[in-house]
Amino acid sequence: MGFSEFKTTRSGREMIAAAVAGGKLSLTKIQMGDGRITSQSIYSLTGLISPVHDVEIASKEVKQGTDKNGETANYALIKGHFKKSELEKSFYFREIGVYAKIDDGEEKLITYNNAYDLADYIDKESAEIQDRTLVIPVFIGEVNEIDVVINVDMTYVTTEEFESHKEDKLLHLPSGGTEGQVPVRTKSGVEWGKAGDPEALDEHIKNKDIHVTKQEKETWNGKAGADHNHTAEDVGAAPVIHKHALSDLPITYGTTDLVAGTSQLTTDKIYLVYD
Repeated sequence: MGFSEFKTTRSGREMIAAAVAGGKLSLTKIQMGDGRITSQSIYSLTGLISPVHDVEIASKEVKQGTDKNGETANYALIKGHFKKSELEKSFYFREIGVYAKIDDGEEKLITYNNAYDLADYIDKESAEIQDRTLVIPVFIGEVNEIDVVINVDMTYVTTEEFESHKEDKLLHLPSGGTEGQVPVRTKSGVEWGKAGDPEALDEHIKNKDIHVTKQEKETWNGKAGADHNHTAEDVGAAPVIHKHALSDLPITYGTTDLVAGTSQLTTDKIYLVYD
C-alpha cells in the first residue's frame, strides 16, 4: 500500500476555519476508492474521485504536532476497521479520504491521499485475509475539540490492542486445569485452585482457630497503640514519691549494745551505729 502524506483540501481548510470561529467540526466517515489522479487538484477535491467503500470511524484521539511550516498544530488520529467481506466488488485500493461537516452542514472531504501506481488490489473472492485497520491523521489546526460519528458496532480491536490483551495474565486462565479445579485470582494473575465441597466449607466455617469473633475484634480494636504511657495508678503501683509507716515494712528491729572486739555483726541485718 503506497499511501504517504495526507493533504488537507480547500473544503477541509474552510471547515477548520469555521470550527475555530465557533462551529462544531464533526468527522463523519472514512472512504476508500480506486480513482486515479490525472489533471485534478487534490486541494480542490470535495470527495473521492471514484468511491468504492465507506468505513465507519471506530475511534479518535486529538494530538499535538507541527505543520509543514514547523508551527504547532493539532491533529486528530482516527481509526477505522475495514473488512473484505463487506465489499460489493473487488478493486484497486488507490485512494482514501476522510469526510467532515460543520454543525448540520454538508458532508465534505477534509483530507485525502492517493497511492497512484502503488495501489493494492483487494480481491473480494480471494481466500487471502485482507482486513486491516486504517489509521489516518487529520490536520485540524487550532481546533481543540471535534466530534466523531462512531458506530459502536464497528469498534474492533487493532492488532496491537489484541496482542496486549493476550499478554494480560489477569484476564486469562493458564493451561493445565483439571476436573474439580476452579480459577483463583492472585496478585500475579489467575491460577487453578481446588474447588471446595459443602462438607469442607462447613468444616472451614466452624474452625474457630482461623476465624475471629465480633467480641475478639472489639477487644483487639480496644487495645492501646504500640506507643503509649501508663500512670502508676493504671498498673496498681504506688506513686514515685510516697510514704510507708514503719509497721508496713516486713522487717524486725531492735537495739543492742556493741562491745569493741567482742560483738559480731551479721550480713542479713542493717546496723545504725551511734554514740
